[in-house]
Amino acid sequence: MEVEVGKIYELELKDKKVLFGVMYAFEKGRNKDVYSLMIYSHKGAFEFPVRRETLNRWVKENKLKEVEAESALQQILG
Repeated sequence: MEVEVGKIYELELKDKKVLFGVMYAFEKGRNKDVYSLMIYSHKGAFEFPVRRETLNRWVKENKLKEVEAESALQQILG
């Protein structure tokens, strides 16, 4: 799986699951290979930068799965 801008993913960390959307990625400059994630939780949403290497590691460790928009909305609105 390759992480793509504009898609929604669920990250599994220990006993928690975190939903996030990949908003954009920098391809040039000093922030090259940094992705901006919009993280959604019951407490709100916030933007969080993550390096491509970290996303690739999460994929390799099977911690990420792509989520459809409807499913994500159901989880967020709970």
